[in-house]
Amino acid sequence: METNELNKKYELQIEILTPLHVGAGAEKDWVQGADFIVDDNQVHVLNLNKVAQFVNIADLTKALLEKNGKFIKDKLGNNLDKCVDTTFVSNYSGTNDIKTFIKNGLTNKPIIPGSSLKGAIRSILTDYLLDENSKRNKRL
Repeated sequence: METNELNKKYELQIEILTPLHVGAGAEKDWVQGADFIVDDNQVHVLNLNKVAQFVNIADLTKALLEKNGKFIKDKLGNNLDKCVDTTFVSNYSGTNDIKTFIKNGLTNKPIIPGSSLKGAIRSILTDYLLDENSKRNKRL
């Protein structure tokens, strides 16, 4: 094998057959009442820089610490649409964070990092090899 083949890059496309989530780490999850608010079956992802233009900073700080999305929504009133990065329809009714996923920085499309694929393949191979070793030991 030539050295230049060792680091050859391949662009692959896979079809996901089961539910899949490749997380971006807990520090990037959206926290309800701080990063997003839910209103009338819509999730509004807040842009805090814009929110700070309409809400007193002391009130905003308190609301964020308490994760009080209702207070923020009430304070913004008709300015809510001016303070969101994105809005999507959802029947979200929980109090949990929204898990984010890893995205391509240029296209903003979700990606599965090579390290995740490598880990999945390593796990499958390990299980297979341990199973084969177990079968071999039973025969001896």
